[in-house]
Amino acid sequence: MSAQIDGDGAAPRLSLHQLLRQGKERGEVDGATVLRALPEHILKSAEKLDEVVALFNRQGVSIKEWRPPVWLRKPEVRRRPSGEEEYGGFRSNDPVRVYLREMGSVSLLTREGEVEIAKRIEEGEEAQFRAALKSPIVVGWLLSIGDEIRKKKRESKHLFPALIDSEGGGHEARQKRFLLALTQLRRSQSEIAKRQRVLANPRTTAETRARVEAEIDRIRCRNARRVRETTSLKEFVFELAEEINKFVELIEQEQSVVNHMLRPLKMDSEEFMKLADQSRRRSMPGKRALARLGGDPEAISIAEKEILATQRRIQKIEMEHQTTLASARESIEEIRAAHERSRQAKSELIEAN
Repeated sequence: MSAQIDGDGAAPRLSLHQLLRQGKERGEVDGATVLRALPEHILKSAEKLDEVVALFNRQGVSIKEWRPPVWLRKPEVRRRPSGEEEYGGFRSNDPVRVYLREMGSVSLLTREGEVEIAKRIEEGEEAQFRAALKSPIVVGWLLSIGDEIRKKKRESKHLFPALIDSEGGGHEARQKRFLLALTQLRRSQSEIAKRQRVLANPRTTAETRARVEAEIDRIRCRNARRVRETTSLKEFVFELAEEINKFVELIEQEQSVVNHMLRPLKMDSEEFMKLADQSRRRSMPGKRALARLGGDPEAISIAEKEILATQRRIQKIEMEHQTTLASARESIEEIRAAHERSRQAKSELIEAN
């Protein structure tokens, strides 16, 4: 449907359907443009103008600077329609209401638009999958599950989608590919460990550090691709990603004890440890540090020991999971961002249809 040109040579007058499409792309439409698109008999009815606004609202499109002329007129007397006249909130014998109802039910997506949104959904889910499989926590769980499958202690059918008759090889072949991918995954851990030792060296230059971090990321992405190619269910990997949250919660629980202890002093553990060390000196700065920490050397010593014990427990947890709190939080944020992109695309697809 083409746009019409107003007789005075003003801007093109778009149809209501064109305005809806435009609004879906921009998130809003201009109120004056909407009014130009409406016929006179709708402009004279406050009730029908409300229905136009409701139509745009249902499609997630806001109307900016909405100033209908009908507001300046005497409100029309409304009559409640009878049961025969009313259909789904619209009077079925009113052609304007029927038109608006049909406009609201028409998909605003072209075939190309649907393909583009579907692609964004798939990309978001794949990004979630990669982010989860880059986490050493998820990798550790996968390797443990693979060992259990090899020892016949766990079934693996729930790891894969249902087979289609045309698919060859069957479940045994898929399990074999899955275990092979996990074997390659385990071997790659030594490559990652070797590079992590380089990162742990304080003498490593910034340039070398950036290069090694990129190499580790490539190895982890390659591992994620190998596991994905086994057609294992994304939902299964997403469930394993919950273990990252549990890891973060475990460390935060340890930290909460120290945070609660230091809350009256309004400082973190790092500042406390510096002041505690300084408070043992007889200098003026040492006396000020002692006063800042409450003036009780015995209480300071007890708190210092508690902080050190907490730090050792956290280090042990991080070593067991082969990751750090900061790295785990980065993984969670990466997964969350990818999930949000996929969710947004799904919402757009639902709203447009």
